[in-house]
Amino acid sequence: MDAQLGSWARELLSNTRLLLDSPVANDPQRRPLLEDLELVLVQIVQLSPGSTPQDRELIEKTLQQDHVMTRLRTAIPAGSQRGS
Repeated sequence: MDAQLGSWARELLSNTRLLLDSPVANDPQRRPLLEDLELVLVQIVQLSPGSTPQDRELIEKTLQQDHVMTRLRTAIPAGSQRGS
């Protein structure tokens, strides 16, 4: 599972960095969200199989304190489908 998570996070991190370099990041609400998402994804990518529960708790704490998931859900319109 960790290998799958790492692979998924690397791919999403790549896409996030591309978005940060695109006109999408000119939006004053999107840029901070993308930057926070990038931080969380870097933390996930750096997890190793021997990572401690505290490492995972730090990621969870970042997600909660910065309200990353809530902000992502708000940024994506209801009913949006991937690739549309």
